[in-house]
Amino acid sequence: GGPYGGKGAPMGGGMMMGKGGGKAGAPGSFFNLYGAIKKAGLLGGGKVPEECQCYIKNLPADTTDVDLYKLFAPFGAIAVQGVKAMIKEDGSCTGVGFVDFQDPEVAGGAGGAFYGTPV
Repeated sequence: GGPYGGKGAPMGGGMMMGKGGGKAGAPGSFFNLYGAIKKAGLLGGGKVPEECQCYIKNLPADTTDVDLYKLFAPFGAIAVQGVKAMIKEDGSCTGVGFVDFQDPEVAGGAGGAFYGTPV
């Protein structure tokens, strides 16, 4: 297994380009690298099944995408780009957010855990 107890190569194992690990094949930016990998279909994506989606309302005005991720990630795997706090023009949250899980049972458990919880 890999150095972190998992199977296969360590993270980033496939990222080396060119000979000797030099900069000859290095991408210009992470944004470009991510875009190329996403375009190649390596990150999954596509339509998330409705039963994997959670709609959250009554969020505080300072809620961000990262906050939603931190709150819901402990329940299970979240789809790529699977958290979204809806933001007004002034930068504050509208009170609504969305979380897309990879497993419908996890989505149901997360939704049930917070249902009716005052924030």
